[in-house]
Amino acid sequence: MLWLSFSIEDFLESDVVPVGTLAAIFTLFTFLSATQDIAVDGWGLEMFPVEDRHTAAACQTVGLRIGFFLSYTVFLFLNSPHFCNTFLRTIPSDTPILSLGVYIFIAGVTYIFLSVLLIFKREKPLTHTNIMDFDDTDDLTPLNVYKRIFALLKLPNLRKLIFVLLTNRVGVITAHLFTLHLASRMPQHVFAEISVVSFILEMLVMWFMNKKIQGSPLSLYLSGYSLMLVWALMSILAAWVITPEYAGEEIVGGGVFVLSGFLLGFRVLAMIMFLCLGSFFTSISDSSIGGTYLTLVNTVTNLGGTWPQTIIPAAVDWLSLSYCRNQNTGINLGENCARSTRDCSSQDGVCVITFDGFYIVCLVSIVIGVFSTVFMKKTLIPLQNTHSSHWTDTIQDDVEEGRVRDKEDRLKFC
Repeated sequence: MLWLSFSIEDFLESDVVPVGTLAAIFTLFTFLSATQDIAVDGWGLEMFPVEDRHTAAACQTVGLRIGFFLSYTVFLFLNSPHFCNTFLRTIPSDTPILSLGVYIFIAGVTYIFLSVLLIFKREKPLTHTNIMDFDDTDDLTPLNVYKRIFALLKLPNLRKLIFVLLTNRVGVITAHLFTLHLASRMPQHVFAEISVVSFILEMLVMWFMNKKIQGSPLSLYLSGYSLMLVWALMSILAAWVITPEYAGEEIVGGGVFVLSGFLLGFRVLAMIMFLCLGSFFTSISDSSIGGTYLTLVNTVTNLGGTWPQTIIPAAVDWLSLSYCRNQNTGINLGENCARSTRDCSSQDGVCVITFDGFYIVCLVSIVIGVFSTVFMKKTLIPLQNTHSSHWTDTIQDDVEEGRVRDKEDRLKFC
């Protein structure tokens, strides 16, 4: 991060952004962060007894929201010349107080400082009061942990859960598309102000929901999912109204209030769903293999939310009808410029969209979401009522041993 802080401005200001270099850098960041993520997940599981593990999910949610607030909202404020000139400066300037490079440098120094502090933390020895009963907890080499993970992936319950986590976000991707569709056209400082209100609301709702989710996290998740579908449908109607009014322009005035309401609702509902899943994950996770189990299901959840955000917006571009029009002569320079706006702008043209594929994709995703709700109701509720012992690989071992004994008994009988 320290090295990147001195190079990021040059990367972004270059004529051709080195996407490959940035992808490699952030892949390395993700790998290193995942290593610490496993340790932190294991730490959270060991801090609380099994009956209070929903508190670990709440702590994780609070930590993530504070991290997002500091690294996203605070940065947007200090990186906005308008906000700095209005509230922090006596002499206006066109440059922000905090640049991206300086912020990454501060984050890198903070990361190093906190990591050094953790060296001095004393660990408590594992006891059978804070882990599920296993006989081989002293032989957990990295290879054995991977073997345990592959054994866990054979469990029918975990396979059902993974399938749901990988597919269910397709139905509610509309709300996210709505934010991408319009939020980029809001003033930067306004978007940061919305994030402040969102942060306060999320903390209040999380404090209220923490006790409510105990015992029935997946039931509340389904309720949040259904509300998200309704919110997604309403967002399509809002986009239908707002887009023509502010076509090609920055959204201001009444449009900001409408969009702000949808953004706040989307973030609060997403936080509730995240908290419900986190509570369920901590209740089924086997802390005898550290945080590997919890990180596994969290990673699958993140993957299930990431791949639709990559593929579905591309589908919007492919379904949209557009043409590139020269800004001076008005001549049609080519069709389907929505798929590559850079080619159009390089010819001094503007991309005119005659039919927006956003609405088709949104409606299809909502229909998928309705069917997903029915499927999840039949799948998640039984999983919620399953005892935590059925989420460990010892159950699979018992099943395999039972099959072997049955086969041996049949051979003896013959």
